[in-house]
Amino acid sequence: KTLRHVPWLEIGASLALALLLCPPVCLGVVAYILCSEARRLRDMRELRISQSRTTQSNNSTNHNDNNNNNNNNNNNHNNTTQTRDQGPQLVSSPYSGKAELQPQVTSLVLQLLRLLRICVPTAFSEQGAFLIAALLLSFCYGLLACLVPSLLVRPLWTMVKSGQLASFKGFVVVMLLYNAAIAIVKASANFCAMRAMVSCRAALVRHHHAVYMNRHGRLYYTLGNLDNRVDMPDARITNDSDLLLQFLFEFVLGGVMKPESGMCCQLFFLAASLGVAHFEAEQGAPGWGLRAIGISLSVVLVSLVPTVIVADGLTKAQERVQAAEAGLRSAHAKCRLFAESICFYGGEATEAQRLDRHCAEIYGGF
Repeated sequence: KTLRHVPWLEIGASLALALLLCPPVCLGVVAYILCSEARRLRDMRELRISQSRTTQSNNSTNHNDNNNNNNNNNNNHNNTTQTRDQGPQLVSSPYSGKAELQPQVTSLVLQLLRLLRICVPTAFSEQGAFLIAALLLSFCYGLLACLVPSLLVRPLWTMVKSGQLASFKGFVVVMLLYNAAIAIVKASANFCAMRAMVSCRAALVRHHHAVYMNRHGRLYYTLGNLDNRVDMPDARITNDSDLLLQFLFEFVLGGVMKPESGMCCQLFFLAASLGVAHFEAEQGAPGWGLRAIGISLSVVLVSLVPTVIVADGLTKAQERVQAAEAGLRSAHAKCRLFAESICFYGGEATEAQRLDRHCAEIYGGF
């Protein structure tokens, strides 16, 4: 009798609608971001080319003017200078002496897509299998958690209200089995999410090591001695990659740090709950099913906008503070590495000023 009162049609319709709408929306967002990112990179490239041409033309004009003023009587020197001006110009070093605050690809979605491409080579790989299993188990968990009010709470309330003690004793077994099923499904989803995170971490580290120790690029030498745009690449490969995947999988799938977390579980639970809410509202007040859902979602969205704005500001502030802290750690590491030279030449005051300058950047971030 309880199963007959479950709104299976509404739940199935809401889940099907969510599954049908999510892929086109995600593809549209990704396509828009990719197009805007490509347009931004193309504009930056054209701007750099135009600036380079302007600089070269100005330098060539100034150089020719100086040669004409100083060497009017030396034709051979003028011919050599003109030939040199018409040839290729010297370029500045491609290496940067300062660390970059943001990567060249600033789109978060594009960075996540590249990360997914590196960590999950194919859908039939170990990483892909665990990810698909975690998503399916999250779907089952959301559906089971959504049916708790209809399958457990409503019959229990009816038994308690009518004083059916015998039925209540038999229903306790059903509640225990149902809750055990929810726990098993969620634990299995957490296990698959953890295994997927471990597999993706191994694939990402292998990719980083292959690029870092490549004999053609030799990034281990370039990033350590010539180019400073990526500060502390060894920490990026080890510690930062670990924290990135930990918090990413904790947010998307859950189960890494807290057993009851995960965005996918909550989204599937929300999609199924919308069908139940529509059914309950239509039973109590016909015509108010969609209105009840709209009112509930509007309250969440209205409260979400200021939270997102504040969180964006805090994120930018934390990024500045973390960049300053990374610079301070790097300065301390260099001070320890060159301690003998600093002591020999008496450079304590200079090093203290440099460390104080990094500390001032951290204090300014707060």
